[in-house]
Amino acid sequence: DGYVGDCDMSAQPIGLTVFETKIMDKKYCLVLKVESKEATLLHEKLKSMGATFDYDEYTPHITLLYTDDKSTLVFDASESPNFAISLDEICVDGLKTEINIKTKEA
Repeated sequence: DGYVGDCDMSAQPIGLTVFETKIMDKKYCLVLKVESKEATLLHEKLKSMGATFDYDEYTPHITLLYTDDKSTLVFDASESPNFAISLDEICVDGLKTEINIKTKEA
């Protein structure tokens, strides 16, 4: 029921931070904030098409992990990875209230 398509987006890491979540049973998520003009434009386009969001202000980011224990999120906020990020596919779907992670057994 979602949309998957090609895209041409780039991003530059800014730094790690913690966001409080408003969904699922996890209270916090570790994110890599990025600078991306394309991501910001995509967010605005999705809003104009009727998409809704939990937060008033958009911060381009990549979610790395969800947790309910903030003390497990130990990192040096002053260090930022120094590499370019390229995205070539986008997937837009409805809100998921549950995440199932499947692992490959060795």
